[in-house]
Amino acid sequence: LSRLLGFPFIPTISTKGAGFEKLIDKVIEVFEEKNRVTRHIHINYGKIIEESIKKIRHKIN
Repeated sequence: LSRLLGFPFIPTISTKGAGFEKLIDKVIEVFEEKNRVTRHIHINYGKIIEESIKKIRHKIN
């Protein structure tokens, strides 16, 4: 399922605190781009918002 959707699934049980250490480890792994399963997906928000994103990105960089 992770490979199909492009992001990892980590089972957790909040009432027992189970799985949270693995979840944190996976978040760090994905953030540091060590996880090959994760795909970077671009969402098109429409012309006006996309143009605004370009302007903001240009000012930040």
